[in-house]
Amino acid sequence: MAKAWDIWQQELASRLQDPENKLPASDRDVCLRQAILQRFSKDRPQELVSDVAGNGTADLPLPTHASGTFDEIFSKITQIEYPIGAVPETLLTEGDDWGMYRTPSALKVRLVSARPTASENVRMTWSAQHKDDGSTVPDSDFEAVVDWAASLALELLAASHAKTGDSTLGADTVDYRSKSQEYIALSKVMKRRYLNHFGMSEDALGGDGSVRPAIGIGEVDGSVAGSGVDRLTHPGRWR
Repeated sequence: MAKAWDIWQQELASRLQDPENKLPASDRDVCLRQAILQRFSKDRPQELVSDVAGNGTADLPLPTHASGTFDEIFSKITQIEYPIGAVPETLLTEGDDWGMYRTPSALKVRLVSARPTASENVRMTWSAQHKDDGSTVPDSDFEAVVDWAASLALELLAASHAKTGDSTLGADTVDYRSKSQEYIALSKVMKRRYLNHFGMSEDALGGDGSVRPAIGIGEVDGSVAGSGVDRLTHPGRWR
């Protein structure tokens, strides 16, 4: 059952423990929406199924659904079934049977050989972002998404305390900076909780709490390069 937005707000507030209300409610809402749209939607997008009516031509409109919108950058059609009703289902192959085609006015789904009539439907399975009100987030993922929102909000609180500390003198400066560091540490904890929920390694977090790239680039040690040892693609030069 979808959680009401005030429940999202309450759960986020319970994680922040911000009695001074340094982070306005509007900023907390932004953090929640960023967590839903920019992070959770990428890790676990909605999988929607739509029946698109034929029109007697090769070009069909993009699928629509009450729970999501087809975004040309984010969304992807993962499966097309036509004709509908066969067991096992008749699936069209991307590239051979269908592909995306852009006309001067819109992006279309182009069928290579089929021409469904107005009385026929083409079933499309596709991905979409979640709604920014959290209504499409499964209950099983609710706590994790709030954790990611909390990590973003804690970073904002850290920045706020650091800025306040820079404008003061003496012991107050130390107190503010200490508080800022505490918020940064808590932010990393929240990010790890989110990653653990989805079975992602905590090694994905960099030293600054950000997510590391999936690949890295390095160079071969020069002492090894000239040692004559076997390589992946060719033997040592001294053989």
